[in-house]
Amino acid sequence: MELKILTWNMSYCQRSEEQRKGAWDFLEALDVDIAILQETKPSFEYSKNRNIIFNSLSAKDGWGSSIISKKYNTFKHSFFSCYEGSPALLCYDFLINEDNAVTIINLYGIIDSNGYCTTTVHHMLSDITPVVWEKQNELIVMAGNLNTSAQWDDTHKLVFDRISDMGFSDCTKEQFGESKRTLIRDTPFPYQDDYIFIKGQIHKKWKIKIYDSKKMLNYSDHFPIELTIEL
Repeated sequence: MELKILTWNMSYCQRSEEQRKGAWDFLEALDVDIAILQETKPSFEYSKNRNIIFNSLSAKDGWGSSIISKKYNTFKHSFFSCYEGSPALLCYDFLINEDNAVTIINLYGIIDSNGYCTTTVHHMLSDITPVVWEKQNELIVMAGNLNTSAQWDDTHKLVFDRISDMGFSDCTKEQFGESKRTLIRDTPFPYQDDYIFIKGQIHKKWKIKIYDSKKMLNYSDHFPIELTIEL
């Protein structure tokens, strides 16, 4: 069987109601099993008959981070948040069938009180460290908009070195051998700050797809990334 997992920053506050509806319609058409979403506010229509995990990060606008599953139920809440920025983190186990389970981690590099995103990503990695070490041989998919890029050779690089040291593979780098644009805004080079990482049981066949059509600008300023795993 195939398991389809998608990560996407839906840019809630930067979109009109019409654009937001278009984004949810697009997501509905993709028919993924698990959606890992940032800067989102779950749609009632899309959310019907789905398992929704949502953490609001804005008292004013109500947007936040979410994991939405089409048919799979969670069976364990896998971490306790300790650090500044960690409310943007979601970490849950999903039971796929009697033989397979997957831990889903949603990372969102929210800006901390000093104006840094790399700090909050490090905070979230600290939070999930016990989970990752406990699940040495189990399937973990970690994804999201880090607001941090492996393309920068400074404090950003330390984030990705740490993720690699934790045993995760960068799916974009593994499949394409290079970074790929996920931020649609004009930048000096094709800028990537959205990622999917996989750890454990990576002998299973998998592939990713980046929905990099220009029409995506109608919905968000980020491209969605979809991971398909053969279980």
